[in-house]
Amino acid sequence: MQAMKKALFLLFFLSGSLSLMAQDWDAFIEAYMGTNADADTLQLDGDDSLEIAEASFRYIFAHNRGVKPRKSKYYILSFLHCAQHLSLDPEAPLMASLSDIRPKVRGHMFYFKNKRKLYDKVMFFFITDMAMTGPNTAEVRIGYYQNDEVCAGHIYTFKRVNGYWELKRSVIEWQR
Repeated sequence: MQAMKKALFLLFFLSGSLSLMAQDWDAFIEAYMGTNADADTLQLDGDDSLEIAEASFRYIFAHNRGVKPRKSKYYILSFLHCAQHLSLDPEAPLMASLSDIRPKVRGHMFYFKNKRKLYDKVMFFFITDMAMTGPNTAEVRIGYYQNDEVCAGHIYTFKRVNGYWELKRSVIEWQR
């Protein structure tokens, strides 16, 4: 009886400590987005949104607190601007513009189709909002999720200079 109690305690302890750093993307989306997320907040001209999204993703790939993010098998990208669990894959032109990135970038549906094989081997990046704040300025809410202890959301401010969007300011909105 005593041995059985020890075995159950050990099993309980191990299951809790193993999940401490697990990748629970579904739970993260629910906690971050809730059920009151606004839809259709990505209101930009097609060319502008492509350029700004590409610049935003490239910057956050290089500037995050991920634990060896380059060791990830893939970077998983999505737009989380709809109701919970209804994130959108980036469109083909954006994915093509990021084809030189290593590790390779893929949309979130790729992850969910291969979840068992990729669990705990990817890093998620997402844009939740993109909006023009003036004729030549824009704001992007972007973030990343590696696990429950390594995730953050940023606000990027862009300005169009000589026809190109340049990142002018990066502010951490939240982080764990």
